[in-house]
Amino acid sequence: MKNKLLKPLLYLMTIALPFFVVGQAYAQNVAWDYTDIAYGTDDPARQFLNIYLADTVDPAPVYFFSHPNGKTAYDVSQGFADTLYEEGYTLISWESVPNLGQPEEVLTAWSDAQLAFDWVRANADTYNIDPDRIVIAGRSRGSVASWPLAHSGDAAIQGIYVYNALPNPVWAQPEEWSPVDNVNTDSPPIYMAYGPTPGDGDSHAPENAYPIRDAYISFGIGDTFTTYDSMQADGFSNANYYFPEFLASIATPGLPADMVDNFDGGNTTYSWSENGTWYISGGTYNQDDNTGNTSAYAGNSAWTNYTFKADMVTINSANPSTGWMASSLAFRVTDTDNLYFVRLHNNGDLRLFSIVDGTNSLITSVPTAYAPTTWHTYTIVVSGNSIKISINEEMLIDVTDTDHGAGYIGVRANQNSVSVDNVAVTQPSGC
Repeated sequence: MKNKLLKPLLYLMTIALPFFVVGQAYAQNVAWDYTDIAYGTDDPARQFLNIYLADTVDPAPVYFFSHPNGKTAYDVSQGFADTLYEEGYTLISWESVPNLGQPEEVLTAWSDAQLAFDWVRANADTYNIDPDRIVIAGRSRGSVASWPLAHSGDAAIQGIYVYNALPNPVWAQPEEWSPVDNVNTDSPPIYMAYGPTPGDGDSHAPENAYPIRDAYISFGIGDTFTTYDSMQADGFSNANYYFPEFLASIATPGLPADMVDNFDGGNTTYSWSENGTWYISGGTYNQDDNTGNTSAYAGNSAWTNYTFKADMVTINSANPSTGWMASSLAFRVTDTDNLYFVRLHNNGDLRLFSIVDGTNSLITSVPTAYAPTTWHTYTIVVSGNSIKISINEEMLIDVTDTDHGAGYIGVRANQNSVSVDNVAVTQPSGC
């Protein structure tokens, strides 16, 4: 490699800083489970990584993150990490040369990226992570440090999620190196999100995503490229804002639903992502807090047509006279603001709701003789636009709706405590 290679990166500190940061409070750093783990032997002050574990039973996929110039592997905000945690991802933030300037520093970062990646895969069992489900992620400098690895064609790399990527100085001498050169037919799906707005003169120009888009198109993989910009103008406060959508984009379309959890240690595949304190006791899944809203979700965002069956009981509520203070089952969940849920109210009404962008709407309400404070078996069958819901094998709701086409399953509690058992998700007949 010529000595002048990547010469423009000499100016990453002087030109591209300060790096654009959208609402990230780095002072409130993540509470790491492990820090300063050596992944190489050349320089322990440089070759280390930090780990924030997902709360999963099964091995968790990995968000393999590289920080921007002016920061370190420690400098990740809790809000940034929580988005990953809620999606069941373990965060690994790896260190190398903290600031990329000289060509040899870039080469070292590229080499370290591969070493850290290999270490993660080799030590997967120790940290309960899935060595074959890794998202390569980076912010500004971090996108440069991990770029060749991201496009290496390794089958374990499921996708690329980068923020304020490939700043202006990177493109100053394309005859020496251009990020486009690494794009190939095996490049994984990619999301490129930007804080600035196109044309506003920020060195983290959203326009820097366009050559990558064109390269993806030229290799016939343009449908796996996505970019967003103007996050600052839109008021978004988390660089991982689009991460749940990104995960949905890399999931296998039409993935067959196949989950069983009797909460006796026999969960077949999927772990639960929880909001609130949930625990397993006596072979049931429980939460006891009736002061707020809690939820737990599991499964796969690509599930489309499935039968979701579960036993559920509302233990108590903050106010039993208030009908909606009862537990509910959620399905076709994209995120907490986009889903269906069905709830047996305290007056016996079984109500089906849709939430779109955080706004609830009632689809239908059916009076029943059932009480939520008794164990019942709920069966939800979704196929195309059809939604059928039964309690104890009595068909009560049979409607069509188009709000949500795929997503996870879950349990929700609104100011009530709840117990759940015998969760099963399978393909419905004929699908």
